[in-house]
Amino acid sequence: MAIKFRLIILLILGVSTNAFCCLDARQERIIPIGTSENCLIGIEVISNRYGAGEYGQKAVWDFKFRLVGFNENYSDFLIKELSFEQAIENNQVEQILSDRIEKAIEICNTLSDFELLYPKSIKFCDYQKECAKLSLIETDKNLKFKVKGEKESHSIKFLKANYKGEIAKPYKEYFDFYFEDAVVGKDLKISSMREFENSSFKLLIFHLGTGQEFEDLETAKIPDKKEMTNDKELKTIKDAIFVEPILHHGKGFDYFKMDEK
Repeated sequence: MAIKFRLIILLILGVSTNAFCCLDARQERIIPIGTSENCLIGIEVISNRYGAGEYGQKAVWDFKFRLVGFNENYSDFLIKELSFEQAIENNQVEQILSDRIEKAIEICNTLSDFELLYPKSIKFCDYQKECAKLSLIETDKNLKFKVKGEKESHSIKFLKANYKGEIAKPYKEYFDFYFEDAVVGKDLKISSMREFENSSFKLLIFHLGTGQEFEDLETAKIPDKKEMTNDKELKTIKDAIFVEPILHHGKGFDYFKMDEK
């Protein structure tokens, strides 16, 4: 435990002269496309950020895109590998996501009982434990979430040891290395929240993440958190494309709750 504690302190203090490490981050996202036979169909985005350029000062991303289906128990199945993209700059991300969505829709239109999902709202929680729509609850055994207005809280299946998918895998590996005898997910906070629906289902997707947050130089405190709503007009899936916020040395992943209407 003492060794891990010292390692954490070294990371916080930034005792590394390697700029590549300073840009290191991991994210796993789900870009929803629609539903088919009671399953959520979406693009699984596995990504990592790193430093490029002579001194590693330029932030770029590698992306792996797969079209997958999620069963009701959150297990997933591959529909089709889409592409692997390397050294993508931040200003290129939205266009690449748009291109992958077009390809995914073409494939999905061949699936049985397929119906597109449509975006209804996008909110940003600014990495808090609780927002207007959602809250995180830590129990003695695991991390749960609760949707405002509902009585029941829910576990996060991607954090379970028996979940073997790629989503949340980098986070769990990091957590297992740096923490002992702690509830997996205790350091996670809410970033974005997206709502979608079609004639049969309502879908809530939210991004959970962790990382280093910096104090304000004048106040020596973490700046106040502000929840924000995306005021962009939402008509199609492409309108819901955005670059997910990420913390320094961040690791984050999407989770979802889908309910029949």
